Amino acid sequence: KHCSNCHQVNGKGLGRLYPPLDQSDFMDENFEKVVCMVKYGSQDRLVVNGVEYNMAMKSIPGLTELEVAEIITYIYNTWSHQKGLVDVTEVAQLLSVCNN
Repeated sequence: KHCSNCHQVNGKGLGRLYPPLDQSDFMDENFEKVVCMVKYGSQDRLVVNGVEYNMAMKSIPGLTELEVAEIITYIYNTWSHQKGLVDVTEVAQLLSVCNN
């Protein structure tokens, strides 16, 4: 509903506007930040696989901790990722320390 408009159903992103989720070195190296970004968005410049992205990512503040955990579990177990189940208690702890 929110993610695939920009990141696309196949996780490949949208050109140089929105970064890929599939085969993303940023996701591999920034798990905690990705958790925060899902709920709180980001205004920061991102470099993903050597490509710079400057489009803002909108926040979705109404997401519950469980919904964030479900989204994180999905994006980290689809396409090229295989992280396994991401526990809601881990997500809750990470969300509590986000710099939003």
